[in-house]
Amino acid sequence: MDLGSLICTKTNPDCKICPVQKNCKSYKLNLTNKIPEKLTPKRKEERKLYLLLIQNSLNSNLILMKKNSSTEIWANLWNLPDFSSKSICMNFLKTNEISNKIVIYHNFTHNLTHIKMDISVIKTKSINNITTDNYYWKNIYDNIASSKPVKLVIKKLVEELS
Repeated sequence: MDLGSLICTKTNPDCKICPVQKNCKSYKLNLTNKIPEKLTPKRKEERKLYLLLIQNSLNSNLILMKKNSSTEIWANLWNLPDFSSKSICMNFLKTNEISNKIVIYHNFTHNLTHIKMDISVIKTKSINNITTDNYYWKNIYDNIASSKPVKLVIKKLVEELS
């Protein structure tokens, strides 16, 4: 029996037919109109995230990805290079001598239970080897374990290349 959805509802509990009425503290204290207390939802943290979509200049099916650590958001999943600000993203490109045309590829919002993410995807091409560890060229047609936002970006790229 599903007491919470059929009998002990938040707005109109039917205590007369409840099988646990004799053990119910809320009923004994005449607080059935107050318990359970309605919680106000917590405001989500808002974050800006920049994803860098770098296609290989020699093979457009290859994109640069990194594997997230076990402590990062989307733990142990493959991710595009990600940055908390556009200036840090541009600095990454400069440090790795990537100077090809840079375009804003896609903007979207992605919601997690506790975070609202405003995501901007910046796209460019390169054949340079990236000097930072843990970056690899991955084929967009491979089954890559990645987050929903990254899958969305890869899907968009696959559609464009088809």
